[in-house]
Amino acid sequence: MSARQTLLTLVIAGLGILTTGCSTANLSPREAFLRANPGIRSKFLKLRETSVEELELAETFTWWPQILIAERLRADFATNAELVKRLDQLEAHAKKTWESKKECFAQMSSDINTQTDTLFFYSRHEGRGTEEGWMLVRRGRILKKYVLATREYLDVEEP
Repeated sequence: MSARQTLLTLVIAGLGILTTGCSTANLSPREAFLRANPGIRSKFLKLRETSVEELELAETFTWWPQILIAERLRADFATNAELVKRLDQLEAHAKKTWESKKECFAQMSSDINTQTDTLFFYSRHEGRGTEEGWMLVRRGRILKKYVLATREYLDVEEP
């Protein structure tokens, strides 16, 4: 092997080592958060990256059809006073819940810096309880939680 071939082989090998040895895998925001908080990794039953836009869309598909159905049924069965009353209640509940969700999402939107923050849906087990909701994370640190529900599991005695 000539000196030129040896030098070329060493240069190629060196470039290979530099490009593979010095590179790090890009971590997903989820994995980056879990690596920054290894002590709580096992507590998460669910941890999924999401966005305010995704949440708004899901809620629209949940509540808007109920409102439309109530309006159409009310028009079709206007002579049935009991049914109209129930449809009024259904529509009022759907509108109230949808508005509440939209207010929550507006708050999330104002809290989030899209350049640095990640929004996660989570379900977390702690002791005898579970907490679910959304959390805003920046550089591996929880900035804010938007708690959707909490549950406590009571001990059950055998008869």
